[in-house]
Amino acid sequence: MAVEFFTSLAPPLALSIKEKRQMITNEQMTKNRYGRWCAARKKINWIISKLQAGHTVIVATQLKANQFDRRHIGMFKATTNGAYALYGKKWLCIDGCAIRAY
Repeated sequence: MAVEFFTSLAPPLALSIKEKRQMITNEQMTKNRYGRWCAARKKINWIISKLQAGHTVIVATQLKANQFDRRHIGMFKATTNGAYALYGKKWLCIDGCAIRAY
């Protein structure tokens, strides 16, 4: 049985929020300002495609691993802050987690 690993191509970003909003030019824009959202969408799309294909996806932190299958497709979302999975009633960030599909 082949094991597939998700690898992220984008490094994690430190986002800053400015209190006063002003008009800025293209040269003044922060590079890769939507990079975290893009990486989260890619990760969630990869997870959902594996679940739809009938694979089992394991999301593992250093302390625990959770197994998801086709029933759990609606338990993932991508926001501008990162990729999230629903654990009980809480949405937990899975940006730093190891993700495998079997």
